[in-house]
Amino acid sequence: MKYFLTPTGIILLVTIVCHPGQGPEQLPSGAKVTSPDKKIVAVYNPDQLEIRDVNTDQLYESVTVSLIYALRWTRDSSSLIAVEQIAHGSDAVVLHRNARDWTSFRITPPGDSYKDYAVVALKAQQSSFEITYRVSGPAALYVISFAIDPATRAISDVRREEVGFDEWSKLPMFGDKE
Repeated sequence: MKYFLTPTGIILLVTIVCHPGQGPEQLPSGAKVTSPDKKIVAVYNPDQLEIRDVNTDQLYESVTVSLIYALRWTRDSSSLIAVEQIAHGSDAVVLHRNARDWTSFRITPPGDSYKDYAVVALKAQQSSFEITYRVSGPAALYVISFAIDPATRAISDVRREEVGFDEWSKLPMFGDKE
């Protein structure tokens, strides 16, 4: 008796062997996260993230996204961050409101060009976010944490720590720190 694996089967087998039980859980279609001031709601449907008025359902902003693992508002309700799947990890997309206009931008770990990276912790502040990534660089593994001000896109308080493979591999692809 012979067994053949299809290309999909091989990918599935490799995923199960390399990452057993590991990996973030996608938000369900239709997931809603209301802003702290209860005036705006973020609605996630696969491939689309919408920002709407809670009372009128008016669409303020819509952005194309891949799979989303988490949505968080700043405490002042001016910014939303989404943790999004990318090849070999995850990154963050920020939507920021300035008066009536919304802008969006991606956040990647500051520093050298990294091979793979994934958000492992996220904390919403009054008007900013603290983000922690696990990163594989050309010659080492790191944990990088920093603050981002969505209004100015300024990154501050960058901390980069080299870690061993055992510690790095135990970090989840996404885990809340709240």
